Amino acid sequence: MHIMDRTGTSLAYVKLGVNALTCARVRAETASLSELSSRRLQGLVVPEVIDSGTWDDLDYLIMSPVHDGPPAEPSLTRRRRASESLVGAFPSYDSSVADAPWWTNALSSLETKRGDSDAERLMSAAARLQDKFGRVTLRHGACHGDWTPWNMAARDDDAIAVWDWERFAENRPAGWDALHFHVASYRGDAATGLRSARRHLAEIITGVSHPHEREAILATYLLHRGCTFLADRQEAAGAPNGPLGRWLLPALEELV
Repeated sequence: MHIMDRTGTSLAYVKLGVNALTCARVRAETASLSELSSRRLQGLVVPEVIDSGTWDDLDYLIMSPVHDGPPAEPSLTRRRRASESLVGAFPSYDSSVADAPWWTNALSSLETKRGDSDAERLMSAAARLQDKFGRVTLRHGACHGDWTPWNMAARDDDAIAVWDWERFAENRPAGWDALHFHVASYRGDAATGLRSARRHLAEIITGVSHPHEREAILATYLLHRGCTFLADRQEAAGAPNGPLGRWLLPALEELV
């Protein structure tokens, strides 16, 4: 919900959960913004929490506006600077894929979906992924989680405004946000976007010299995204990409 005054000036944005899933997202974003407010971010502007709580047993969040007017997509230079600022504001660490907390959580979430055909394919792919990439050490740190053109805008002060922080996490492999942006902004279907990402991995994921590590980052991104897709029941909700078998699963299975 967009709150404006009589002149059309933005005053606030409001999110209200309507069920268990969306209420959890509202709470997650509230926690993320509260944590981000205590960090020193350069070139990156995030909403401030004006108020949060529950109304009629539903979670709500009221946030300050960070951009007014039609959003303009930030340049690659600005996006990279903002992403580096986000990562630098939180501790980073090295971990093998198989020892990372998110990996354990992903496998646990798949266990709850046994019997679902897509979950079974993801579990099979996860086993092969562990064999191929499980001991690969990746840099882990802060990650927006939905780093897309429609969640950001260039500002006049050379910074970028970024919103929708409900998927923010502090322990994701470096490179996931950049991959997500490439796939989301690709002019075509998701399957073609994923093939494009694999062809251009060296350009998308910077700071990683070995091709095997870059492929590990892509494979883990796909697995995690598939788990999230199932957990949020995105296909039933009408997700535009459609069933995982049309785009994500073939790409992941080809990698592992």
